[in-house]
Amino acid sequence: MNEETMMDEQDGPGEPWLVVIDPQRIFADPSSQWCAPRFAEIVAVIDRLVAGFGDRVIVTRWVAGQPHEGSWRDYFTRWPFADLAANDPLLDLVDAARPWARRPTVDCSTFGKWGASMQELTGEHPHLVLTGVATDCCVISTALAAADAGAWVSVVSDAVAGSADAEHEAADIDVVADAGAELQGIAVDTLPGYGSSANGSFNYGVYGAGCSYTLSVLVSDPRSAKSNLKVTLVGAGRTVTIYDQKPTSVEIRPKWRPSTPGRYLLKATLDGVEKSRAVTVGTGVQLPDFIRNGSCFVLPTY
Repeated sequence: MNEETMMDEQDGPGEPWLVVIDPQRIFADPSSQWCAPRFAEIVAVIDRLVAGFGDRVIVTRWVAGQPHEGSWRDYFTRWPFADLAANDPLLDLVDAARPWARRPTVDCSTFGKWGASMQELTGEHPHLVLTGVATDCCVISTALAAADAGAWVSVVSDAVAGSADAEHEAADIDVVADAGAELQGIAVDTLPGYGSSANGSFNYGVYGAGCSYTLSVLVSDPRSAKSNLKVTLVGAGRTVTIYDQKPTSVEIRPKWRPSTPGRYLLKATLDGVEKSRAVTVGTGVQLPDFIRNGSCFVLPTY
């Protein structure tokens, strides 16, 4: 198959898991000191996502750990109202979230929710699609811990809420896209590589021509799609089709192998909704699997 023609879905982390982080009264009640002011705005969005993920949904709860050790002693001295028993009504799920919890909640006394309890459900290296509260605390803590452990992580921007608008923006998580339509967004799941595209390098984030990358396109309700999902690469005066099929799952993972350096736009279109992502391509060398797990070495550009 030509490198620029449509590719089938690829090996990777498997079907993604939707994680709804801490949809609890303590973060939703306007009278709570920890209320996320836009919590109510994300409920309907999460509802639609839950419907699309079926039984691959995990709901978490924050609970106060006992005993309070180290800096947690200072933390609860500052926030004594939150030093509650796990069964306190303020730590209950909000009514709208109860149908989301089709399995027992994952309860954690830490900000980050990635750990042994979640891993038992998802496996070691899953793809997690994060929603919930708060963007600047438990969401970003979960994202970073899971990514460090080798998980694929996506965050749906209009399905998370911060402790305040400024903190939500300051978290600066690389989100998937809005979830207002069936098509959620498009991202490149494979890291750019190493060499000149490594973190902190001159052209950080540049992808390599001749190297293979896995895309992630999320669709909240693939069963209701009326048209094919079309993924294209636009640039250098032409449009190349990467994928053109009816979506069959909430995540489609086509392969993308850029052939020519330049600036491009990855576009996904479904039922009249379009999402895009700008990418820069340099000269790359695809390494074999036994060297750095088949990473791409991207040559420097000046």
